[in-house]
Amino acid sequence: MLYKQGLTDKQIGEATKTSATAVGKWRRSKGLPSNAAQTLRSKAGTGMRFLLHDLGWGMTSIAKQQGVSRAAIKDWRNRVGLKPNPASSNCSAARREKLLRDAQKRVVKAIGNQLPLEIASDAAAELMLALMEGKIRLHDIEKEAPGYISRAFSEYSNAFRQVSLDEEVPGSDGLCRIDTLRDETSVSWLEEMGATWH
Repeated sequence: MLYKQGLTDKQIGEATKTSATAVGKWRRSKGLPSNAAQTLRSKAGTGMRFLLHDLGWGMTSIAKQQGVSRAAIKDWRNRVGLKPNPASSNCSAARREKLLRDAQKRVVKAIGNQLPLEIASDAAAELMLALMEGKIRLHDIEKEAPGYISRAFSEYSNAFRQVSLDEEVPGSDGLCRIDTLRDETSVSWLEEMGATWH
């Protein structure tokens, strides 16, 4: 039963008070592949579970979207201390898509329309990504938005900061920015000598 829920040998061993080695031997004797690879793949989607749960999706809908069993979602929900959503939350695909679009609209609204488009787009994209990765929760969008706006401003302004020509180019083994400037007189001389310039 624990194997079917997607638990790894180690997790099954901990739950049954046996060693992971013993569980592995049992699993191989039954010709079953390891759940470890599946666990690694699902970690990327685990953060998304928080968003789907916060949107009100039911256990069946989340399990279907994640490609896992209902038992795996129930186990995850119990581990992170979330209460189940009502059974009626297993709504139609169109309704689930609308809920996701509404979350995107809420992110865009939290970022606002008073910023230059490039900065607003970057901030909204980063905020939405954090939401999908489970780094922030749905109810924290408006509270977290100012931090994402600040980071987007910071990254944008760094692209235009003043730098010294004597500053070393990162990863260049001592080459300074001034060394990278094109010298037209040298180019002419090199071409006369038959060299090519790129």
